[in-house]
Order: sequence, then C-alpha cells, then structure tokens
Amino acid sequence: MHCGGRVEPVRAPGPLGAHGLAAGFRQGRRIVPQIASVLAALARMGHLATTDGGQTFRLRRAA
Repeated sequence: MHCGGRVEPVRAPGPLGAHGLAAGFRQGRRIVPQIASVLAALARMGHLATTDGGQTFRLRRAA
C-alpha cells in the first residue's frame, strides 16, 4: 500500500470491507474501527457504494 513515499492504489476483484483493508496495514485488526468510520463517511458522501448494509464497499463509477 505505501512504499517509498508513494501510496499504491488498492486493486480488488470485488467489494472490500474494513477487515479486508486493515489486513494490508501493519496495525491490522487494531485499526478496523477507524477504517470502518472512513468507509462509512465516504459512502455518505457518495464516493463509495454498498449493497449489503455497510459490510463491504466498492468505488462508485460515473455513468
């Protein structure tokens, strides 16, 4: 995710949840609540979409 001062984009075959994203960070499960909060905020602003009540998220694509 973060290498040499650059942030690498996350490539996922499908929607991701907070646990899946946290697995890519050194802090792991300790940061799940913070990641979940950020995902929920991005969904409220319309940047992410969820179809399962906030368990997993995907980027919204412009029409």
